[in-house]
Amino acid sequence: MVLLVATGVSAFAYRAALINRDQTDYVDHTYTVIQNINDALLTADDLESQYQDFLLAGSAAALAAYNLDLDHTHVQLAGLDELTADSPDQADRWHAIQAKIDALHNNTLLPVIALKEQAAAGQASDAQVIAAARGGNAQRGFLEVHIAFAVAQRAEYQLLAQRTQRAADEEANLTRVLMMGSLVTITIGLTCAALLSASVGQAMKRLAVVAQAIAAGDLSQRIALKRTDEIGLAAEAFDAMASTLQRDIEERAHAQAETESILNAAAEGVYSIDQHGYITMLNPAGERMTGYSRQEAIGKRLHSLLHHSYKDGSPYPVEACPARVAIHDGEMRHVRGEVFWRKDGTSFPVDYTAVPIKTDGALSGAVVTFHDITQVLANDRMKDEFVSVVSHELRTPLTSIRGSLGLLAAGLLGPVPERANRMVEVALNNTDRLIRLVSDILDIERIESGKVAMELRLEDARELVQRSVESINNVAEAAGVKLVSEAESIPLMVDPDRVLQTLTNLLSNAIKFSEPGREVAVEVRRQNGSAVFAVRDEGRGIPADKLDSIFRRFVQVDASDARQKGGTGLGLAIARSIVQQHGGEIWVESVVGEGSTFYFTVPVRADSDRSN
Repeated sequence: MVLLVATGVSAFAYRAALINRDQTDYVDHTYTVIQNINDALLTADDLESQYQDFLLAGSAAALAAYNLDLDHTHVQLAGLDELTADSPDQADRWHAIQAKIDALHNNTLLPVIALKEQAAAGQASDAQVIAAARGGNAQRGFLEVHIAFAVAQRAEYQLLAQRTQRAADEEANLTRVLMMGSLVTITIGLTCAALLSASVGQAMKRLAVVAQAIAAGDLSQRIALKRTDEIGLAAEAFDAMASTLQRDIEERAHAQAETESILNAAAEGVYSIDQHGYITMLNPAGERMTGYSRQEAIGKRLHSLLHHSYKDGSPYPVEACPARVAIHDGEMRHVRGEVFWRKDGTSFPVDYTAVPIKTDGALSGAVVTFHDITQVLANDRMKDEFVSVVSHELRTPLTSIRGSLGLLAAGLLGPVPERANRMVEVALNNTDRLIRLVSDILDIERIESGKVAMELRLEDARELVQRSVESINNVAEAAGVKLVSEAESIPLMVDPDRVLQTLTNLLSNAIKFSEPGREVAVEVRRQNGSAVFAVRDEGRGIPADKLDSIFRRFVQVDASDARQKGGTGLGLAIARSIVQQHGGEIWVESVVGEGSTFYFTVPVRADSDRSN
């Protein structure tokens, strides 16, 4: 009877131990997936670094390393797909990341690499490489890949939390079963000990001692009886159960150590907060970035420690903190271009992601991963300064070349053969286009950097429209396009030269893409405290997928427009910068085959707005 009860309890406990081991195996598997995600993310970082190195130096070694990293990324994503075969959502994410990388490589990086190789062979210019690199927006593509990895990583961390909790629950259940089984076995054994022989009593005493030692936490103890009867079988089952429990606890400790190692090795700062905003964890990278030790940070309110002010020093309301908002609504937040504050009172720019944590279905906190983007911003400034310096250095020799070609074309240096004269005209046209390009680059760089102060004065919107129409009317007549205008008299505080530059640019584009006999209309009206300018044409229109991108630098609807129409791809980017400097907005509405309408707004003077 005693042996049957003991064997039954032991079997039940052994089954619980097996379940606990399975849960631990799930946890270990999830750690493996997370480690592989980190490895793939590091490869993606290397891919971007090798691409940038190749653009800067044109090194064949960098290109070879880039191709090797690209192939390695494919292998890693295939491995992740196999590891997460039981999760269709994760499999879809790996396929999506692979598609993003392939699209980025084929559509953005590969054309720039090819152009860089042509430049190395003397078949293209460095300016073309720079333009292509900027137009392709590789940085945004790599950022999208990183975001996709972050989403997949977040899913695995959520799965890890769930599986870790289940493993802990099963471990607690196993401990309870073991304790209860031990107590039941000991109780029955002691009750029957008086009826058994001295050897049986001694065996039960050994069983009690070992059970008490295990209950006290000494999992290395074993009964180890050399018996073949029921007591011997029960002791063997008990020892097997204790071995399973010891192994499971050791595996759990190992898994926790691996988690700590992953956090310690992460290049990004990671911290977690509870539902009240108190910091519960800070990894070494976060310590290095913020200057706070883990002991100093844990238990402190996150917002008052790292996120209390905007970059200009003004207070950052705690209710607007994205991490706190994520805890309340359960939605992940991606934040760019904010600042965190160090222990020494200085700040540094960051991009960060706040992921809410759920425990038993309730929001219990959030994990925030942040990245110091100081170097990224410095690289952007360096690129802008490089373009500016190159443009300045090009302007003087281009002006000299243009003057010389103008003298040749005008015949002031003597007669030029007809065939040579044609070549001079081509060179003169190309030089003019280069001068326009350099001037546009310098204009947009000065406007966006704030080096050009807007000279604001009171102007009438109707007069600005009339002056812009008069300045472009000859061009419209030469193209056979009719200009019409309709404008309200609205007082504006603007830089008239810059607003005229914007209007003239939009009118020039409208005329350029209109067929002879068509009409281009410009109008301005008051709406919601702003003057809304509109330039409407009846040209070929703009595809829907180009409506946002055409305001970027060097972007044109058709790549052949630069050659056929003579544009630089910077006019709309300059117009956008001018409008934004005035506190307005610019956009376009278009139907392919029917025409386009470009709009921009300028705030109306407050006193005039009230008077109307």
